[in-house]
Amino acid sequence: MKSAPDDYAYDDQDGSYVYNSDINLRLLLDESDEFEGPFVEPWVSKFSDKNGQRQLVRVYYLATPICKVFCVWVDGYRYLIPVPSPKDTTINSFKYKIGSILNHPLPFQGFDQALQEAGIKIRGD
Repeated sequence: MKSAPDDYAYDDQDGSYVYNSDINLRLLLDESDEFEGPFVEPWVSKFSDKNGQRQLVRVYYLATPICKVFCVWVDGYRYLIPVPSPKDTTINSFKYKIGSILNHPLPFQGFDQALQEAGIKIRGD
């Protein structure tokens, strides 16, 4: 949680983000069929391209999967946003950190702006 997005090396070939201070910690864009296909929720339609595409992200330490973060590519694959709570359109600070890492190498306007456009707020838990 104390790392910065710059602390991760992104590899476009395998869709991985490796933590520079401990290469055993990785985020990996999962290409399996477990969580794929269109994603439709009101917050996705707030972008100019109203189509969302599901993307599962797995966090690993060594070869051990630590957790899954369900995300959505939005605005023509410009941003990768963790799925917010449908109850109040919020994400927790962990999902915010993951999203900031995932969006760091993307050459667009920024993760915070994408969250603002979608109407997603960050919870303090």
